[in-house]
Amino acid sequence: MDNNLTAGLRRSAPLTQNVKGVTARMGSLLKNDMVDAYLEMCLGVAALRIPAVNSALSPYQTFGIKSSYAHQKEDPIIQIGAVLREVSAQGIQGPINLRNCFTQVNRVFLLAMWDMLIGTQKYQSIATEPLIQFFRHIRNGCAHTNSFTITSPLTKPASWRDKTITVALHGSTVIPDFLADGDALLLVRDVDGQYFSP
Repeated sequence: MDNNLTAGLRRSAPLTQNVKGVTARMGSLLKNDMVDAYLEMCLGVAALRIPAVNSALSPYQTFGIKSSYAHQKEDPIIQIGAVLREVSAQGIQGPINLRNCFTQVNRVFLLAMWDMLIGTQKYQSIATEPLIQFFRHIRNGCAHTNSFTITSPLTKPASWRDKTITVALHGSTVIPDFLADGDALLLVRDVDGQYFSP
C-alpha cells in the first residue's frame, strides 16, 4: 500500500488538524475558494474508501451536476452505485484508482493555482525567482501528460526546498514520482508565504 496516499487516514492524525496547520499562515494567494475545494476533493477521495462512508452513500442512486443545458436534459449524472462498486472492489488496499484520483486532483489544483499566481500584480516582479521557476516547470509538466519536457539546460534556476529541476528530469513523471501528493499544497503555501503573506 502506498503510504503517501493513506497518511491522512490514520486515526491518530486527523486530516483536519493537518489542514489547519498547513493553511494557518495564509497570504493572499491561498485565501481563495480553490484551496477549500482542493481540500474537500482530497478528503472526499479518501473518504469514499472508508466502509461507513461508502455504506452511507449506497441508498442514493445518482448525483446530478447542473449544467447550462438542463432544459435539454444534458446535466451530467454520476451513477453513485457504479462508483461505489469500483471503490469497494479496490478498497484502501487496491490504490490504482486512489493513486489516479490524487494525481489528477493535484494536477488540476496546481494548474489553477499557477493561473491565479500569474494573474497577480506581483507576478512580473517575481517571475524569474527560483521558486517561481520551479512552480512554472511543475505547472507545465502537470499540463502536459504529467511529465517533464525539458530538452535543454535551464537558463534560470528552478528549485524548491531540496528539489531542483534540471534537464535530467526530461520525460519523468511529475506526480507522484517527483512531487508527493502532499507537496502540491506545500509548494503553493511556500510561494504564498514567501511572496504574498504580510
